[in-house]
Amino acid sequence: MVSCTKSLVQEWEKKPDGEVIDIASETLRLTLKIAGLTLFSTDISDDSSSLGKAFRTGFEFVNYKMNNLVTPPLWFPTPRNFRFRQSKQTLDNLVQEIINSRRQNPVDSPDLLSMLMAAKDEETGEGMSDEQLKNEAITLLIAGHETVASALSWTWYLLGKNPDIAANIQDELGKVLNGNNPTFEKLPQLDYTRRVFEESLRLYPPAWALPRVSLEDDEIEGYFIPKGTIITLAKYVTHRHPEFWENPDEFNPDNFLPSKVNQRPKFAYFPFGGGQRICIGKSFAVMEATIIMAIVSQHFKLELVNSHPVEIDPRFTLHPKYGIKVKLWKRS
Repeated sequence: MVSCTKSLVQEWEKKPDGEVIDIASETLRLTLKIAGLTLFSTDISDDSSSLGKAFRTGFEFVNYKMNNLVTPPLWFPTPRNFRFRQSKQTLDNLVQEIINSRRQNPVDSPDLLSMLMAAKDEETGEGMSDEQLKNEAITLLIAGHETVASALSWTWYLLGKNPDIAANIQDELGKVLNGNNPTFEKLPQLDYTRRVFEESLRLYPPAWALPRVSLEDDEIEGYFIPKGTIITLAKYVTHRHPEFWENPDEFNPDNFLPSKVNQRPKFAYFPFGGGQRICIGKSFAVMEATIIMAIVSQHFKLELVNSHPVEIDPRFTLHPKYGIKVKLWKRS
């Protein structure tokens, strides 16, 4: 995470002061690189990467299907369906090649795929099949990059709108890191930076709604819910509900001081879901976002381009529709 972010910062340092970039697309490129290296020890963010190209095509198709109620079935020979089937096959083949290579030539790669391959069922002692490994890896790749990128995009937007809070982050980074990179030992001390990210997740939760199935007949406020009904939990609404949040539309990291957290119902805030199905990447995402914020903020001030329209696009994630344009200013 640190090396990937430093690499991006070095790219930006070559740009002239005041250059405008789309922080949403830049962050997406960064988190895809981190996800690829963390999962496979492979950088798939490069435009020349076959795995990256196939992944991006497939991901765009998923967004399209989720945001259009009526679409041609997958078997119908449209250009979009053809591109998706082709990219899906490429993605499956390339991930399978990585798995085959690891099985034939076991190496001690410090990545998640190695951990999954080493995992054994506690009762049977069996490991995962190739199909399971492939599905787990692709799922983690899909879930593990766009969500964090969307959350960070909104974080930069909110910090641009609230320069006093951005200044507080700088104060904390100066005291804790003093110009150095964040380390695992230093991360717990970046309390304010983490609270800023948590507050951003409250206002703009990337996975903005959560479907669940009713296991039994139920009744809520006199409304009958039959067994097997799909219930959608609207995080975006709950996270801004005045019953749980004072000044709910205001950006206030102090909402996540321990004293405030302890006063709220457990599920007034659930950006990662909860219970047995809570997001497996929760700690990974918070750590990644904190590291990226810390490194970028120490090197640059990001100034919003106020003339650029910023609108919510509720796709697979809660995405800024037209991106978020900022001016880069190097810090001395």
